[in-house]
Amino acid sequence: MFRFVFVLVVCLGFAANAQKIKKEDYFFIDRLVQEAGPMKGYSLSYIVDSITKDCKTELQATRAFYRWEALFVAFDTRRFRHPGNAADHASTALMERKAAGEGFARLFKAMCDLKKIDCVVVKGLLRRKLSDIGKMEEEAVHYWNVVTINNTSYLIDASLSGGQPDEKGKHFNKEYTDAWWLCNRKLFACTHLPDDKSLQLMEVPLTKSEFAQGPIVLPGAIVAGLVPTKTVKGLLRGVADSSTNMKFNFAGSLDLSSVQVSFDEGKRLDVPFDFDEFGIYIKLPNGPAGKHVADVYIKNKPAFRFRSEMRPALKKRTPSGAKKPA
Repeated sequence: MFRFVFVLVVCLGFAANAQKIKKEDYFFIDRLVQEAGPMKGYSLSYIVDSITKDCKTELQATRAFYRWEALFVAFDTRRFRHPGNAADHASTALMERKAAGEGFARLFKAMCDLKKIDCVVVKGLLRRKLSDIGKMEEEAVHYWNVVTINNTSYLIDASLSGGQPDEKGKHFNKEYTDAWWLCNRKLFACTHLPDDKSLQLMEVPLTKSEFAQGPIVLPGAIVAGLVPTKTVKGLLRGVADSSTNMKFNFAGSLDLSSVQVSFDEGKRLDVPFDFDEFGIYIKLPNGPAGKHVADVYIKNKPAFRFRSEMRPALKKRTPSGAKKPA
């Protein structure tokens, strides 16, 4: 039986990475980066030295790089839509202060190299659109980084730190997020598929088919730490006005107070959920008949996006010989 749970706070033992990161560990770095500003016209080495001068660890330095790119390098939607038509490297990102995925990733690596932090640029595919559910367009090429510190590897996508492109990739919806800095590996694997599957950093990497079949995962899910299981599909099919049961796993600590769903960006409806030591169980309303977009919100933040294709509910037939009600 599902029930509404108004406040849930759990801490489970399987975090995404071996080292836990506390917010207070990098608040002062964010402030330092903000005060340093864009430093246009200065060399990269000067910028790196300025924003890491108070960093005591390599992880803190990667935070400074992530934050600086988010604040002072714009996302270039033209390069994003037409990869390869214009240079998208560290030097152009620094000079023009705009880049797409490759430029962000290469600039991030260049900053890491100056601090002798082990960093690689990763090429692969990015899932962000409804049309990506069930199939993946090969032109959805994207770049991000893996850094290795004290024998532990971390996933970082600085290009999405300042927000996300819209469905058509023509506009960038600017909204800073921590979601893509040291991201949980299982959640990162729902959105990023590297050409080299070992760079998923998981014992059992997702296949391309598994990657394509899931829902679109948004920053709200990553911040909440809610991982869809393989049974949760991005394409919902069934009967209108019924519901679909879904199971999600925890990724570290979770503070969950509300789950909501909207269809075609309409009114948000509360969604019942329950939990035990094995995960969270959500009873998602299927919504009206026809084809729709279903958005799930966790604590009022967009978390998952589904395609919904529902059949009309069958009308109850009057038994033969029975009188119809007046």
